[in-house]
Amino acid sequence: MKFILIIIITMGAMGHTKTIEMKIPQENMKECLKFAKTFELKLPIAGIVMSMKSRCEPKIVWVKSKGGYGKSRIIIELGPMGL
Repeated sequence: MKFILIIIITMGAMGHTKTIEMKIPQENMKECLKFAKTFELKLPIAGIVMSMKSRCEPKIVWVKSKGGYGKSRIIIELGPMGL
């Protein structure tokens, strides 16, 4: 899996809010963008305000170097449409 679909859901009622972040692995950018646009979450609870944002990011892998471990983004292959 080369991309991560990140979905951030914020719910609130009476001045209190909670944020939930979900990360779902995706095989490629096209698939990730498709799910980001079509993902829906409906909670039929009266008095609850809910907002949702989604985005796609390249997967981050940890690589070992001389000084220890560090983050490195994977190489992204560009198709005919680019990113």
